[in-house]
Amino acid sequence: MVSTYWFTDQPVGNSTVQATFDIDRQFGEHADVFAEYAGEFPTHGVPMQISNFHAGFGLTRNSPNYFVGIGYSLRLEGLW
Repeated sequence: MVSTYWFTDQPVGNSTVQATFDIDRQFGEHADVFAEYAGEFPTHGVPMQISNFHAGFGLTRNSPNYFVGIGYSLRLEGLW
């Protein structure tokens, strides 16, 4: 997904483009894994990129309502 936004108290030329990409995989009935990439590219300022990885499982048969997981995020600023 690609979106563009700006703060209403700033000029329209000071916008930020945000790109996201997600991959999701279900393992069995009660486990799930996803990876996500998000990049913010402002017209003024420093670009920021974030990568997330998350895995988890349901605690009970009602796992869609109760999901416990562990994840890792990596934030990189100013690469490009």
